[in-house]
Amino acid sequence: MAEQPIHPDPHDGPQAETHEISRANGADQSEMERSETAVAPVTSDGPEEANNQVALPFYVVGLGASAGGVEAYIELFGHLPPDTGMAYVVVLHLSGEQESHLPEILARHTQMPVKEIADRMAVEPDHMYVVPPGALLRLEAGVFRLDPVDRPQRAIDHFFYSLTASQKHRAIGIILSGMDSDGAQGMRAIKGDGGITMVQAPESARFPDMPRSTISIDHVDIISTPRAIAAQLIQLGRQFRPKSFRLLEEGAPPAEGDEQHFNRILSMMRNVSGVDFRLYKPSTIRRRIARRMLLHQIDNLADYVSFLQANTNEVRDLQQDALINVTRFFRDPDVFDSFKNFVVPSLFETREPAQQLRIWVPGCASGEEVYSLAICLLEAMSGNAVEPPIQIFGTDASEANIQKARAAVYGDTITADVSPDRLRRFFGKADKGYRVAKRIRDLCIFARQNLCHDPPFSRMDVISCRNVLIYFGVELQRRLIPAFHYALRPGGFLILGTSETIREYSDLFVLADRKNKIYSRTAFASAPGNSERLTRSWLPEAASESPQQTPDVWGDLEVQRGADGVLLTRYAPPAVVINERMEILHARGHLSPFLTIRPGITTLDLFQIGRASCRERV
Repeated sequence: MAEQPIHPDPHDGPQAETHEISRANGADQSEMERSETAVAPVTSDGPEEANNQVALPFYVVGLGASAGGVEAYIELFGHLPPDTGMAYVVVLHLSGEQESHLPEILARHTQMPVKEIADRMAVEPDHMYVVPPGALLRLEAGVFRLDPVDRPQRAIDHFFYSLTASQKHRAIGIILSGMDSDGAQGMRAIKGDGGITMVQAPESARFPDMPRSTISIDHVDIISTPRAIAAQLIQLGRQFRPKSFRLLEEGAPPAEGDEQHFNRILSMMRNVSGVDFRLYKPSTIRRRIARRMLLHQIDNLADYVSFLQANTNEVRDLQQDALINVTRFFRDPDVFDSFKNFVVPSLFETREPAQQLRIWVPGCASGEEVYSLAICLLEAMSGNAVEPPIQIFGTDASEANIQKARAAVYGDTITADVSPDRLRRFFGKADKGYRVAKRIRDLCIFARQNLCHDPPFSRMDVISCRNVLIYFGVELQRRLIPAFHYALRPGGFLILGTSETIREYSDLFVLADRKNKIYSRTAFASAPGNSERLTRSWLPEAASESPQQTPDVWGDLEVQRGADGVLLTRYAPPAVVINERMEILHARGHLSPFLTIRPGITTLDLFQIGRASCRERV
């Protein structure tokens, strides 16, 4: 049975609370002045399809603050009605030795029931929950779980990671006044999984460091005062209830005309970015569209199409939202330990010391994984007498992501994931953050690449494509796995996310590390049809074979790409791609008038196999 609402006492004015607020904020401030120790989240900020938890059928709002946060909470909740249909979870930095009066204080400013959280407490809408002192909180299968600790550091990040893992697009993260950077990485995870993020405007915060740190990671939807944030929450609560909006929920039948509007939106996105989002999972793209509609207070797809047609910037914002950007330094540490202690030693067992080591990270987002691999690689080779040439390629469909990766500047929030020793050895202090050291940057090359259409790199030793395939449809996954096989050298390694597989291509890869989803490339498979799928899997023509591809949804860029593919295949002159040693890497067209394979030991040296008439012209 739900508790009765706690109504504010009309005799309790602001003066009656001054002493309690001062005690809460004072203790909070002293706690923040202590040195921080990073706490790894017990629930990973994994991708939205990677977690099997069933989300609660209502929004869960996580609110984090430290010094000065009590006043911000009072202002926000004082302007919220008791029936928004959401659950509110309040996290404030307090050590186990401190006594919290926060539930009593907040109860004076809301008609919602206010509860201090107990382990295994169920979550209900239109309730407010407060984390007790000396505990780390997580949301798991619709109930709260408490982990007692003496000094709960990164408590907000810890809860936000579990919140987004459980609720996905039904999560809202809010950061208010505070003195450190806790919560920033958790907010990034929430937005990456399709949730909504809000931050108190720094100028309105008693202590602006926490809002500023969160804003610096560039994953914030709304920046405003606590009172204005309350108004946004009221609107979101109202908007989430209409039947028309619920049709965007997974499994719900589409309304009349929705599919046509959906395809029109995908066409507009392709014209802006060149990315064919029809090859992504429809449920992922629909949730991203729904998120943008909520932010703009739009209830149906027809109105959103009109809004996109009138606002080009919104098309870019939508496609940027759709390009998933959930990443951190050394995300899933066990994977990097296996790379360092198993993959790298395996690569050096039979290779020549001077042979270049090549790694490719498709879908690299803002570059953290690329630099993490580079750091692990140098650590693994620290005892080697000779360091081979190294190139690590990071590619992404977003030009904005590539620019961030090249800049290699990251906020203070990375201290939660990068050890002090690694910060000292591989980073330099930058304005309000850190910059990756030049020695590491020099190993890494970043470029824009569209996995839907662009050909893969070649002669790779390692491909790390973690938590990217899960956002793609089956057709694109089936094209990419053979393309990765083609791109790897014999004995190379493919690293996937924990919820990803090689599908039916067990003839192309074998598991080398089951726990961390690391696969080893097999020799070229002899099964019928492998030659076709390995050499054509990434060609533009493959996209035109999709049953969803119809002329009425083709954009100008799509028409141009399709025409180029036909012309290159049927009418372009014969050609070869060579490396710096004049060795042929790729051939196109009918080459027998120009090249010949002689009996004996086979070579791909262009000058050795070129016909005499051709060599005389060079």
